[in-house]
Amino acid sequence: MTTLIVDDDVAVRILVRDQLEARGITVTLAADAADAREALLHHNFDSIILDISLPDDSGLTVLEELRRAGSTAYVIMLSGAGKEVDRVNALELGADDYVVKPFFARELTARILGVRRRRDRDSDSLLIVGHLEIDLEARRVLFRGDVLELTAKEFDLLAFLAARPGHVFSRDELLRAVWQSAADWQQTATVTEHVRRLRAKIEVDPQRPQLLRTVRGVGYRLDIPTDTNEPVGQPDPSARLRHFATGVVSELSDAVIVTDLHFHIRSWNHAAERLYGWSEHEVTGRHILDVVKQAQGADDLSDAWRDLEATDRWFGETQHCTRTGSVVTVYSSATVVRDESGTAIGVVSVNRSVPPSEVTEARISRARDEEDLRRGIDNHEFDVWYQPVLALSDKHVVAVEALVRWNHPRRGVLKPVDFITTAEHSGLIIELGAFVLDKACRQVAEWRRANVDLELAVNLSAKELADPALPARITKTLETSELTPTALWLEVTETALVEDYDQASDTLVQLAEQGVRIAIDDFGTGWASLTYLRRFRVHALKIDQTFVDGLETNANDAAIVRSILSLGAELGLAVIAEGIETVAQQDFLQALGCAFGQGFLYSEPTVAIEVPIDRARGLTPS
Repeated sequence: MTTLIVDDDVAVRILVRDQLEARGITVTLAADAADAREALLHHNFDSIILDISLPDDSGLTVLEELRRAGSTAYVIMLSGAGKEVDRVNALELGADDYVVKPFFARELTARILGVRRRRDRDSDSLLIVGHLEIDLEARRVLFRGDVLELTAKEFDLLAFLAARPGHVFSRDELLRAVWQSAADWQQTATVTEHVRRLRAKIEVDPQRPQLLRTVRGVGYRLDIPTDTNEPVGQPDPSARLRHFATGVVSELSDAVIVTDLHFHIRSWNHAAERLYGWSEHEVTGRHILDVVKQAQGADDLSDAWRDLEATDRWFGETQHCTRTGSVVTVYSSATVVRDESGTAIGVVSVNRSVPPSEVTEARISRARDEEDLRRGIDNHEFDVWYQPVLALSDKHVVAVEALVRWNHPRRGVLKPVDFITTAEHSGLIIELGAFVLDKACRQVAEWRRANVDLELAVNLSAKELADPALPARITKTLETSELTPTALWLEVTETALVEDYDQASDTLVQLAEQGVRIAIDDFGTGWASLTYLRRFRVHALKIDQTFVDGLETNANDAAIVRSILSLGAELGLAVIAEGIETVAQQDFLQALGCAFGQGFLYSEPTVAIEVPIDRARGLTPS
C-alpha cells in the first residue's frame, strides 16, 4: 500500500511516516501543494494524508483537483482545531476522513491501517523495516530483494521486534514473549547469542548496528532507519523533549514521567522510582502502559486518551500496579507539551499517590451513587418524557425524541446530566436504556394505533452501541410493542461510534437491515463525521445546537449549517436542527432550506399526555 503525506510540518511528516513504514506501507512526503502535485503526476496513491493549510495553496484545492482527475485514493484531511467549516467543505469535495490537530501519530496510523485492512485483508502479514521485508505467513525474510536464511528462533526474534519498532525489551521479556521460556529453563544469555547471529545477517556492519540496537542496562530494540532524503537542519523532536524534560526531573514529591508522542518513556524522576519500584534505566524507551500497568478492575483508559487528544490535558483518579504487583491509587494528570512554535513534542504525566482516606471517601461516594441509581431503577422511579420534532413549514409534529427523567424521592425530577455518568460507569445504562426504549416504543405504537402518524427517536449511549445483544433486544421490543421498525430512529453520536468502530458498524448494519433508521446526533462537533457518512447506513443528520445558537452572529456557524443542509440534500438525508429557541433562528433556518427542527421555541420535553399529537403527521425523509 502507498501513502502520500502532504504537510508543511516536518515533525508530523516524520512521525507519521516512521509509524506507517514500520507496518509495511510505502510513504512519499510532500511539504507543500507543489510537491504534492509533482508526486501525484508520477504515482497513484492508495491513501493521502492532506493538510488543509499549506504554504503555497489550500489543501482543499488539491483535494478538488484529485477528485476531478478521478482519483479513488482514500483522503484524510488535517486541520487546526476550531475550523469546523473546513470539515464540511472537505466532505463536499470528496474527502473520506478528517483529523483535527493536535493528534497522535498512532491515531492517524490506525486509520491508514484500517484502510489497508479493508482493501487487502492479507497485507498485515507483511512487515517492512528499512530494506527488510518480513512475511509472517511464509516465515520468509527478504533483504534488498534477496532471501535471508534465518533459524526459527532468529526469525521469531526479528518478527517480534519488527512488529514493535522502537520498543525496548529486556532479555527476560524476549525469552518469555518470543520463545515462551524463562531463565529458569535457559540462560538469558542465549538471547544475546541470537541477537549476535541475527546482526551478522541483517546489519551492514554488525559491530556498528543500525537496526538491532542494544540499550545499555535495559535490553534490545529494532530501530526504523532514518530517511536520508529528509531535509537537514530541522529541529529534532527528541532533542526538544530532552531540553524540556531537564526542568521537570528534579527531586519532586510527585512522580513525573515524560514520554514522546508514542508514549515511550524518555524521563522518569526519583519520585516515580519510589512510587512504582522501577529505576529510570529499566524503563527508558519502554511504552508507559508496559510499566505503569492498570490494576485489574480500574476504569478503561479510552476516555482519558480521547480527552488528552482533544484538549491536550487529562486529569483523573486511577489505580496502577507497582513493580511488585501491589496496587496504588493515584491522582494522575497528563499534559501534551509543545515547543515555542506550538509543535507537540511529548506528554508529561504527574502522578500523586492518594491517601487511603481520600480513596475510601471517593469510592464510598461512587458506590452510594450507584446504589441510589439501582434503587431508583428497581422502584420504577424513571419516566420517559418527549420533545416534539416539527416540520418548520407548517409546524406540524413529525416525531418525538424520547428523553429519560428520574423522579427522585428527595431531589425531585432529575435530568440525565445528573445521573447518566453514574449509569454509564456502573453499566446500568444498558438496563436504563432498555427501559426507555420499551416504554417509548409502546407509547408511540399506541399513538399510531390511534391514527397519529408519529415517529420515535431514541438516543443510544456508547456502551449500548457496543453491546452485541442490542439488535436482538431492539427486535424483541419492536415486536412486543407492535411498533413498525421504520418508525424508530436511533440517534448516535460520533463519540459513541468511536468507542468500538467494528462493533458499532456490525450493530448498525443489522438494525438498518431490519428497517430501523439511523441518525447522527450533534453532527459537526466530532472529528470523524466523514468516515461515518461513508461507512454506516445513515438516514438523518441532527445539526448541533451550538451552530444554531450562532446563526445570527457567527458567519462560520451559518456556513456550517448551510453546508450540512446541502450535504443532506445531496445524500438524500433528513436534516433536523436542534435547540431552536427564537423566531429569528427559525426564520434563518427556513431561509437556508432546513425542513425540520426542535427546541424550546415549540416545546420543552414533556410527559406523554402533554405532547401536541393533534398536530402530528409523521416524517418522510427525502
